[in-house]
Amino acid sequence: PVQELVFYGVKPEDGVRLGPGGVHLDPRDYHEKMASKGTVIIDVRNHYEASIGRFDKQKAVGGAEYIDPKMRKSTDFMGWLGKEETQKKLEGKDVLMYCTGGVRCERASQIVKSQIGDKIKGVFQLKGGIEKYMMEFPDGGFWAGKNKVFDKREACGVEDPNG
Repeated sequence: PVQELVFYGVKPEDGVRLGPGGVHLDPRDYHEKMASKGTVIIDVRNHYEASIGRFDKQKAVGGAEYIDPKMRKSTDFMGWLGKEETQKKLEGKDVLMYCTGGVRCERASQIVKSQIGDKIKGVFQLKGGIEKYMMEFPDGGFWAGKNKVFDKREACGVEDPNG
């Protein structure tokens, strides 16, 4: 039987307490939070997805720093989060997380809260993922590039919503 919809490879010996995840923000509130100083954005998708599109434009308004953990698969997340370098980058900040539709953020935000929740201000995730954000911001908002989707469109963007 399937234990996790998206497999992160969390084992009991990892000490992860899977409680509530990050605060869900609708696209408008997430957009506003991205423009804030003292904020980082973690792209919870695989690196090949991040390489074709990401939240980048918020930097022009002095907003959040974009972070790509460069994951090949979701099981890479725990190792990335466990690095001292990663934890220093997140320390004392609001941590925003996003993925295509919101599913991967559920478990990833639980892991962040469990492992370093006492070192950061808060954990927030984009409700409905990039898909909902692009519906709310037809001009792309802070999004740059394409969004990898898992249907016949393969990847879509503001200029090409049908892929």
